Amino acid sequence: MIQVLIVEDSPTARALLVHLLEGDPEIQVVGQAIDGRQGVEMAARLRPDFILMDVVMPDMDGLEATRRIMGQRPTPILIVTAYADSPELNVAFEAMRAGALEVVDKPAGFGDKESDDWGRELVSKVKALADVRPWSEGKPTIRVLVVEDSPTTRALLVYLLEEDPEIQVVGQASNGCQAVEMAAQLQPDLITMDAVMPDMDGLEATRRIMAQRPTPILIVTAHSDSPELNVAFEAMKAGALDVVAKPAGLGEGENGDWEQGLVAKVKALTGVRPRPVAEMR
Repeated sequence: MIQVLIVEDSPTARALLVHLLEGDPEIQVVGQAIDGRQGVEMAARLRPDFILMDVVMPDMDGLEATRRIMGQRPTPILIVTAYADSPELNVAFEAMRAGALEVVDKPAGFGDKESDDWGRELVSKVKALADVRPWSEGKPTIRVLVVEDSPTTRALLVYLLEEDPEIQVVGQASNGCQAVEMAAQLQPDLITMDAVMPDMDGLEATRRIMAQRPTPILIVTAHSDSPELNVAFEAMKAGALDVVAKPAGLGEGENGDWEQGLVAKVKALTGVRPRPVAEMR
């Protein structure tokens, strides 16, 4: 049973999050906090497996609460906010710096098909990320396998990751078949996986890797928001931990926040001990 603490100042949003999570028999909401200060106190007292954290709250915001929790008793934290894409708040980057694993948008409304899909993805994320052991400085080098069919993008990803002294790219694959083989051979700590590739796509490669030797997988694709491919939902079903969109101008010097966020996400997700795919459905 995954024990979850919800930190959210809106009574309506809080009740809806409780309803979504407790609809799954493997999740139990053990506490509800209405601001960051309560969140810090309840995290220490209840020792949950996972925390859902809002950002904009009275008394203490979610970013400061995340910093304090990560300083006292590191716990997997997922930021759930209506301000995820706000350029003024720069929430995604600041949340990752504070120690959160990821930031997701709250849907505009609940009860329609889009919000139902969001709810299912949220539950999948909680299950996938609940086994994270938050990364901290001083741990051994993180060994990464990069899977990407574009030579240019592959080279850029390798460069971005290896700029960090705590990350080593131990292999590069250009399609899903190569990825499955190299994952078994190299046993990396984490895999960055493209979705659309020749020979075998990233989703099928993810399924096979998760069946053979479960490994934290981060999907990095230009198709993350494609309604036709439904990449985000299918990736989580296949066993991936998260999906991030490649920026349009990767490598052009205008995506510093995205690049730093990618490195922070790799470090955060490396602590995951993936569950068998059947357990996450």
